[in-house]
Amino acid sequence: QQTFENQFVHPHPYNGIVRSDLAKLRALDGIVFGPRFLFSILLVSRWFARACMLEDCFTSNLMIKAQTLGRRMLKLRDYQEDISNRAVDILREYGLVYIAAQPRVGKTLTAFAIAHKYGSQIILFVTKKKAKADIMAQLLDSEYKFERIDVTNYEQLHNYENIYDAIIIDEAHNIATYPTPSLRAKELKRICNGKPIVYLSATPSPESWSQLYHQMWVSSFSPFKDYKNFYAWAKDFVDIRQKYLYGKTINDYSCGKQEKIEEATRHLFIAFTQEEAGFTELVKENILYVD
Repeated sequence: QQTFENQFVHPHPYNGIVRSDLAKLRALDGIVFGPRFLFSILLVSRWFARACMLEDCFTSNLMIKAQTLGRRMLKLRDYQEDISNRAVDILREYGLVYIAAQPRVGKTLTAFAIAHKYGSQIILFVTKKKAKADIMAQLLDSEYKFERIDVTNYEQLHNYENIYDAIIIDEAHNIATYPTPSLRAKELKRICNGKPIVYLSATPSPESWSQLYHQMWVSSFSPFKDYKNFYAWAKDFVDIRQKYLYGKTINDYSCGKQEKIEEATRHLFIAFTQEEAGFTELVKENILYVD
């Protein structure tokens, strides 16, 4: 398997995409299809990616594989259509939009729809490593055509440049550290400079409203862009307290002023619940706090 993956590396503009396709198809090995069938599909994919230099090469390749694999095409539900339409309007006016929807309501497919309706063709989708295969599966099953879409995880951001039409940040609370930005937030800020961003998260601020600052900070269109850094922002948006840690007194920035932060960001958010999506059995998430 490793030998075949090494053979798959070639100087083609869609090399990154084919690698993601390979990862997805590999994930199916032993679950749906046998190794011989999988190998045949990958050979077809390799030949097609090398031979076709048209603009819709990547999309056609995906559609062929999706049809070959007998997978049904995913369609947006009515609420996803509504969310994506509203999100595109927000994205065009403000340069960023935050989809704060509960788990299992279809944030990923909605994000693809937003990018498609916005007119983006070259997209970076950032997510957790373990979610990459599922993201590619949904892309394979969707009806959306893109010239190029790179699916990567937070740990690989240093390998990407500021070349995209739009960036989708899944599980955006992963860049929510404060009072200083994390390395992944810094990398995203570099990649996202001047680009529209679609944020996805069921829990935008799971522990503190102060966690929203650096999520917005990566965008050139942040509602807090007039503040030099978190500390300057905190003077207006955080009830700064003091606490003792290892015998020292330090500032505690965890008490963000919810009403004031909501007022400054409300126009960028679209919230959606499982009840609104028509769920009869709700998926519950428990946040574990560690001292």
